[in-house]
Amino acid sequence: MTSDTNPSKNSGSAAGGKKRGKNAKGGTGKADNKTVSFSANPDPPAQAPVKPFSRKKSATHAEREKECGNRHFKEKKYRQAVCSYSQAVVRAPQPGDPDAGDLLSVGYANRSAALLHMGEFRLCLQDIEAALGAGYPTRLRYKLLDRRATCQLKLVLQQQEEELPALESRSDHFLSASSAVDVTYSPGEGRFAVAARDVKPGDLLVVEKPHASVLMAEKTGTHCIHCLKRVLAAFPCRECSGVMFCSPACAAAAEPYHRWECSIQDVLQASGMSPLCHLALRIITKHGLEFFQKLRPELERARAPGDRPSTDSAGKQYDPDNYLAVHQLVTLSELRKPEDFFHRTLMAVLLLKHLRVAGFFGAVTEDDQADRALSSDELLVGSLLLHHLQLLQFNAHEVGEYVMMEPGQFKQSRSVYIGVAVYPTVSFFNHSCEGGVSRCFVGDTLAVHSVMPVAAGQPIFENYGPIYSHKAKPDRQHWLSSRYWFDCRCVACEENWPDYDQYDINTVLLRCTGCGAGIENDASGKDPVGDCPKCGKKNNAVELFRQLGGAQENYHSAMNMMHEGEPKKALRLFYRFIEQCQELVVRPNRDLSLCQEAARMCLAAQGSLHCIRQKKTNVA
Repeated sequence: MTSDTNPSKNSGSAAGGKKRGKNAKGGTGKADNKTVSFSANPDPPAQAPVKPFSRKKSATHAEREKECGNRHFKEKKYRQAVCSYSQAVVRAPQPGDPDAGDLLSVGYANRSAALLHMGEFRLCLQDIEAALGAGYPTRLRYKLLDRRATCQLKLVLQQQEEELPALESRSDHFLSASSAVDVTYSPGEGRFAVAARDVKPGDLLVVEKPHASVLMAEKTGTHCIHCLKRVLAAFPCRECSGVMFCSPACAAAAEPYHRWECSIQDVLQASGMSPLCHLALRIITKHGLEFFQKLRPELERARAPGDRPSTDSAGKQYDPDNYLAVHQLVTLSELRKPEDFFHRTLMAVLLLKHLRVAGFFGAVTEDDQADRALSSDELLVGSLLLHHLQLLQFNAHEVGEYVMMEPGQFKQSRSVYIGVAVYPTVSFFNHSCEGGVSRCFVGDTLAVHSVMPVAAGQPIFENYGPIYSHKAKPDRQHWLSSRYWFDCRCVACEENWPDYDQYDINTVLLRCTGCGAGIENDASGKDPVGDCPKCGKKNNAVELFRQLGGAQENYHSAMNMMHEGEPKKALRLFYRFIEQCQELVVRPNRDLSLCQEAARMCLAAQGSLHCIRQKKTNVA
């Protein structure tokens, strides 16, 4: 998840918080309306001028990038050529513009040739269709038709990468979740996910598209602003040059919100506001004003004090694309300090004014820059923006892309923060400093796998950032309390588990086969002790060590497979080792923790993956 303790600053933290407080439901209250109305009064700083600003099309720039691409192509630097042609496409005026010429269609056509040489046949076909649609000269079309036939022939043998895993058994009530997941409620914990049946390591628990997502400003030159996938061959917005899409489909899907954000995109990015602020806005622009006008009566009903969402899911479905699924996430507004509330209110007013000048509330007039009271629609949207800014602090997730130096090389690999999103179903997963799941992203779609066994009825935990093996308890507690306003009482905190630096590698806790308590032993297996200090049972410690040795062989074999570039094979052995450890040892266990970390890396690499040094793929 992600934190945003000051909404006017960029957030760099890597985790989130959980619901605490009296209510497990957020509501847009009358206090939000009054606060937004007061803060929008014609007094500084609320009346700072807001004007549209975005990067326009440029035939000169497009021509320069096209020529640069041609030079790279002649030198057989096809990847560099694609980058230059993409910039030409993004900056080229659209057909019908007096300066357009053939820049756009030629940019697509030239890029398709480079993509063919790289073996990117699907992207090549996409560009060929785009070039023809943009009016590529008739006398040259035979080249594109010949290229299209070549691509279609080669494409038969090519398999698509980054495929989303599929849920084998979907929940009847939670559309994004497996039947292994249910949600319950307690006054202290709010709503939280539990196992509806026994969960095994490797079980796929959730596959969820976000209700809304936002790309980090610094990634707009490399990633699609709609699906957040890395872009090789960019498709442009018809109006601005500040964003790119990975396909015409994403460009069309983004139209409902980008039509409002297009003219203010650059000023939003230049303002220094955090991605969560943009996400609060995106939830509004995604739906549009008419949607919220029609929803107003239901939003009024959501303001009733003391209400909480029902946890009885019988007869209804929880759809993460339903706005109310987001609206009812916790805000903890009753616990906020005045300065926190004030900062978020000012940000809501600023976002509201950007929407006003973008024409979201109707045709822009001179009065929109003048001092005037808010209309009822503006007041509604402003209060919703304030509501979003509060709930996203606790319920937004960072979106990651896994980065390797070379394909299959896990050494120095890492997950890189590329955006933020809100996943209503995944927001039900509470935190523990051990964490029991792994998050894998394909673009902005999130897949959640279990990396530890969970008994039916027990909570399914994720980790919001501070993990016990890397951060001491006082640091974890301070981090979570200051950012997410709760005191963690997970087993790692309650038992004060040691981090890696403090862990005694010479000791192992064998699990008593009677009561499950830990029996302290020398990790070498010398002079094994089998007598349980809790229940007195005499365990066969020699046999337990023999089984543990076999399990560790699985673990080491899996690590070798992982570093040899076979993560899928490695995962099967990692999961087996985790199950064996559950039967043989008591946590914390260093090898078990390292195994879970390795499994998370293998799972992450099956999603959106970027390799810094690509293998050469000149095939044509």
